[in-house]
Amino acid sequence: GIDYVEFDCGMETAKKIALFYESVFDATAVVRKNKNGQTVACIAFGDIDATTGRASQYLLFRETPSELPAYDGHHIAIYVGTRDTEDFERAFQKAQGAGLLSTNWRDKVDVLTLDAARSQNQFRIRTVLDVDTGLPIFQLEHEVRSVDHPTWPGVKQSRSSLS
Repeated sequence: GIDYVEFDCGMETAKKIALFYESVFDATAVVRKNKNGQTVACIAFGDIDATTGRASQYLLFRETPSELPAYDGHHIAIYVGTRDTEDFERAFQKAQGAGLLSTNWRDKVDVLTLDAARSQNQFRIRTVLDVDTGLPIFQLEHEVRSVDHPTWPGVKQSRSSLS
């Protein structure tokens, strides 16, 4: 699989982006300076190695003073949850409450309700918001998928096997 995807983002936005992923997806996020002094938000996804504490995949958002190109419509797919759809449904409700839901011509159904998200096992958002102001700070379409999505890469675990 892909270890990480890296994006350039505007100055003074990495911490806000990290807070967004923590708030909406309950993702583990850290913000650090790299060896060049640039601020980078590291958003962890996937399995966490119990020995090293490292995630199997990351989204990296590196602050740059350079002008950012216009959003060109690229998107990522992320999977939310490990054994049931509870985390997925919570993320949907947070995204819906923040007015983040979006649609895409690729989808057979516009997913704008929890019932539609459950039926399609996915929903989309296109904007990363500053959670304090509600203003957009980054454009990236996220196809957010549940553990019941046919392409989910994990092995679905029952609640009893995790106790």
